[in-house]
This record gives sequence, C-alpha cells and structure tokens, in this order.
Amino acid sequence: MITPEGGLEWAKVLGEPRGFQDSAEDRSWSINLLLEEESAEMLISLLREEYMEYHGKKKPAQYGLPWKKHTDADGNETGKTSFSFKRKEFAYNNEPNTPPLVVDASGTNKWPASKLIGNGSTGKVRFHSYPWSGKSGCGMTLELRAVQVINHVSFEKDEPDFHIEQIRCLGCCTVAPAVEING
Repeated sequence: MITPEGGLEWAKVLGEPRGFQDSAEDRSWSINLLLEEESAEMLISLLREEYMEYHGKKKPAQYGLPWKKHTDADGNETGKTSFSFKRKEFAYNNEPNTPPLVVDASGTNKWPASKLIGNGSTGKVRFHSYPWSGKSGCGMTLELRAVQVINHVSFEKDEPDFHIEQIRCLGCCTVAPAVEING
C-alpha cells in the first residue's frame, strides 16, 4: 500500500538501523508521516478494515494502532494525524532485513545516503501492515518498505558548534584550551 503525500518527520531511513536513544537493541529504520484530516481518514478507514480482518472486534492494546493525533512542541493538536512506520533490523525468522528503499520525487533515482531528510520534507510511504498480539493485547504495525521524498528540507542539528582554541600565555599561567560556542 502507498500513502497519500504528507509531511515527513523523524526520518531514520538512511544508513544503519537505530535503536531507541542509540541503543544497540531493537534497532529499526523508521519514519512518521503527517496527513491532513481528509487523507488521514481515508487511510485510517483502510487500516481499520485490515485490523478487523486480523483481529475481529477485539479492542486494540493501548499503543496497538500506528496512528495518533499530531501535536506541536507545546502539546497543541495540529489537526493532522501522525502515522508511524518502521522496519526492524531482523525479520521474525532472525534473518537480516534490507533497509527501506528511499527515492527522489521522480521515483526512479535512489536517494543519496548522505542527504539527511529533515522534518518538514514531504513524501509518500510504501508499507505493508501486519497484525500482532501479545500479553498487552493486539494491534497492527505498518512495516516500512520505501519512501519517496517529494519536497526535501535539509536536516539540521540543533546542537551548538564547539571549537577548541588555544589561549596564548605570556608565561604567567599554564596553557589551557578555551571553548568558543558558535550558534
């Protein structure tokens, strides 16, 4: 299945899979897609049908559905819905998964691994849904297969730039590095 075009957030789809807070455990490639109300309702309707095929009328676990209302940094609802897609590093049979395919707007050119995808980019996501059930209940996951980047916004780190410079000493003190913060 392929989503409508929407906003891309937290794109971790290039290079090696990543774990939560860079942990070496439970690594995956992942991305969130933000859809406006009409597009979101259409996709949710299709996903609810699939959920019913998998689980019937069973109530989903607390975090069993891969979508939620999107909120801004202050916790205010934006009117959009956020869909979460991920692809685990290893398949259920413990075989390594291949990374998701990432392509440009034409859909034919592979995306450069060094060109990180920032929040605010737009694109589409190709995925496969699969059911799961466990002690916490049941749900579904949207397995990431491919991303098409339609409008690119560069990823920029929020971290300040630190430069170490030597302080010149006139013999009255020891030489120590100084830290200059840019940004």
